[in-house]
Amino acid sequence: MTIRTITAAALALGTLLFLSCAQEESTSAGLQPGRLTLPVIRSRAELSRVISEAGDRLLLIDFFADWCLPCKQLEPILEEIARKAKDRVDVYRIDLDANQGLAQGFEVRGIPYVVFVKNQVIVYKLEGLHPKKTYWEIIGNFSPQSNS
Repeated sequence: MTIRTITAAALALGTLLFLSCAQEESTSAGLQPGRLTLPVIRSRAELSRVISEAGDRLLLIDFFADWCLPCKQLEPILEEIARKAKDRVDVYRIDLDANQGLAQGFEVRGIPYVVFVKNQVIVYKLEGLHPKKTYWEIIGNFSPQSNS
């Protein structure tokens, strides 16, 4: 074997290891190819802006924590809603651990905690994980599909 062959083999092996580690890291972080990343509200000012700019558009705001298993189970449901109902509802998330003041303001007692806001008013709240159809029914009640 020549030094050039050994160097090329080492470079190829290093590239494979790097790519497999990167794939493992993105999978362990819950990221999958093609998955939607839901916007995370990071401050009271950002929340106020989102609510005031929404007008009569329905907002779904999910309080979550990275360590919460039901929150992780809810995330793909919310991603589906954000994708399929983007003309009817805007979906946001708030990290409970990073925004305890916001959580207190919404009287969050347990997570996941989903708040539906329309016209700057809370129109519905859900504590805990619920079946997917529950979220869709609430969206249907407060933001029905247009017939156009």
